[in-house]
Amino acid sequence: MTTTTDTRTKPVRTTVDLTPEMHLELRTWCLHAGVRATQAGVLRALAARLLHDPELAAAIKVDLTPAQT
Repeated sequence: MTTTTDTRTKPVRTTVDLTPEMHLELRTWCLHAGVRATQAGVLRALAARLLHDPELAAAIKVDLTPAQT
């Protein structure tokens, strides 16, 4: 049993729906990135950078529309 003071240590799963075209582009990017990259790894790296890079965060805010949230 957990309490509100317990700290979560297990990763939290988040899912995202991509268009078939975006999925293929991301998969292709991972294959040709020149580093060992999985789609999940790329999305984790993007999330980490988004949270710590004010310029990237501002650009993402511009990109977002109500239909994308």
